[in-house]
Amino acid sequence: MGRDCVTPTEDFIISEHSASKGLFIATCGSFHGWKFLPIIGHYVVQMLDGTLEADLKKRWAWDRPLPDTPGTEWPRRDLRELIDSVQS
Repeated sequence: MGRDCVTPTEDFIISEHSASKGLFIATCGSFHGWKFLPIIGHYVVQMLDGTLEADLKKRWAWDRPLPDTPGTEWPRRDLRELIDSVQS
């Protein structure tokens, strides 16, 4: 299974990107996350308005730490790599 389309905790990412000012990410965190798209907009609006609950903001952050799961190799690629290659 490709891990590039799954967040480590299989949670959403609803967050401003820490390396790109003005870039906001709203995506599902697992292969079955598409079914939540009809309601995710509510949380995206809260994120943009700055009213998203602190625990959800932390849980859905772009740059949350990867879990320490023995035997699991998480992708380490980041949008910064794409930005760096475009600016070069």
